[in-house]
Amino acid sequence: MARLTPTSYAVLALLARRPYSAYDLTGELKNSLSHCMPRSSTLLYREPKNLVAHGFAEVEIQMKGRQKRAVYSITSDGRKVLAEWLASPPAAPVFESEAVVRMVFAHLGSRDDLVAALETLENQVRDLTQAGFDAYTGWFERFPPPPEHLADQALIAGLYVDLYLMLIQWSQRARKAVLERPAEWPPDAQEAAWAQLEDVLARAPLANPKFKRK
Repeated sequence: MARLTPTSYAVLALLARRPYSAYDLTGELKNSLSHCMPRSSTLLYREPKNLVAHGFAEVEIQMKGRQKRAVYSITSDGRKVLAEWLASPPAAPVFESEAVVRMVFAHLGSRDDLVAALETLENQVRDLTQAGFDAYTGWFERFPPPPEHLADQALIAGLYVDLYLMLIQWSQRARKAVLERPAEWPPDAQEAAWAQLEDVLARAPLANPKFKRK
């Protein structure tokens, strides 16, 4: 048996709503969680079988026309372990962006390439925003949400609206800063860049955000 992961518990949480076929379960996960938990379809298809192996889900073979399909539902043990997971501390958030990785190593390439990568990031964020809107299509019919869930969704939507706006605005500022850099750095440029970095780090959300150079 594979160990349980956050993806396992997300699958279990969907099964707590109602039974799903593996196909429908994968589609629902991609619609509901692609922004905060992107996973491959192959991985998602394996999770229901893993939950069955642990005894947290059970499978029933049903006929749909002439085709057989496996329909998964949660067990009482599954509900118990789901409740324990919901009450446990969550893992630390993870942020990943290839555009930011490109900026880490941008000094090895050209400024034009960095600017192009940032422009691509902005377009990708706009595409992600549209995908988020599209995910709500048919959502109320598939799972009529209770007020508690709707209120949670409003808070989550606010997070992503703020995050995506921040990413676009940051990228636009970064592109402007890169384009305004001199063709040749002056002699005192390193000290000025250090001072700029210190100013940025001083805004970090720490109890004592003072940054000192060693």
